[in-house]
Amino acid sequence: MGRVKPETLSNYISIIQSRYIDLGHSIAAFKDYTIKRALAGAISLFPSTKKTKLPITKDILDKIITLGPCKADINIDAAFTIAFTGFLYIGEITYPNRKAKDFSTIKALHSDVRIAPNSHLIVFHLKQSKTDKTYSGVNIQIAAILGDRLCPIAVII
Repeated sequence: MGRVKPETLSNYISIIQSRYIDLGHSIAAFKDYTIKRALAGAISLFPSTKKTKLPITKDILDKIITLGPCKADINIDAAFTIAFTGFLYIGEITYPNRKAKDFSTIKALHSDVRIAPNSHLIVFHLKQSKTDKTYSGVNIQIAAILGDRLCPIAVII
């Protein structure tokens, strides 16, 4: 086994402790401060390299949106504006590998976006989310932002 992150090591210890509990063994060894001190030392020697992810603000979104003539640009712009105005994670509607066999059943397609007849409302069908336990999907209504170039309806039309 190669180098293990301190967080992963802590998870491994928790798994072993859980198994001890399931088998009815004593977990006194897991309450020993030696393990806690060793983990604390590992964390201080090898701090987490995880980068913090900041939310996309309207100013950042304004720089991302290209409003280019290419269909790929329009799709990306639409995905970002819908995610932003619908308070969604971009990962809920996009997928890094389009060749995945379940892509169309879990991620957003063009057919999941409908513009209401009055053109002031988008109805976006989110096929599944963490809170959707029945996997039936949910319709999210997104209002137009009149006079703003970041309006998802303006980007789509």
